[in-house]
Amino acid sequence: MVPPVQPDNSIRRRKQAKSRRARLRRANQRMRQALRRYRWGMLALGAGLLVVLSLAFFRSDDPDAVLLGRGQAGVISPDSNTVAVNDAPPAERALGDGEASYYANSLRGRPTASGELYDPDRLTAAHRTLPLGSRVRVTNLRNERSVVVTITDRGPYHGNRVIDLSRAAADRLNMLSSGVARVRLHLLDD
Repeated sequence: MVPPVQPDNSIRRRKQAKSRRARLRRANQRMRQALRRYRWGMLALGAGLLVVLSLAFFRSDDPDAVLLGRGQAGVISPDSNTVAVNDAPPAERALGDGEASYYANSLRGRPTASGELYDPDRLTAAHRTLPLGSRVRVTNLRNERSVVVTITDRGPYHGNRVIDLSRAAADRLNMLSSGVARVRLHLLDD
């Protein structure tokens, strides 16, 4: 009589080892993803905390502090809590001359650097270095028309252009047919 043949367990062991390695690999990937999310969350939390602390640190308790904003300037009186406000028109600072172009209509609805969606019917513009939210008076040097725009995006990155205007702003400057125009920029200090 022949002894019964024992089943070969090596194939089963190899399959189990392969399955175990696959499970470990998936668990490792999940762990790396969770760690990445945790790092980004901590980075965002740290940035938010830095902003809050900087606002608290730079807040002035000086009784002679100067208040600035929206076309008004004032000084807190040391004797009382009242503020003397000057309603002077915003001052302008010349930024120089350059070439302007305007955004294509195909960019409608795309996000800008400020987070707003581009709307060609609003008076907005893109500038390389001015702070987002700045207001700039743009004057077409050919016809002396001017418009005040808000900087909401970065650019232009083409040639020697200094500003990219929305379609509405370009229309007010009467530069739609030419596409580009020589302009003078003035920063409005609110």
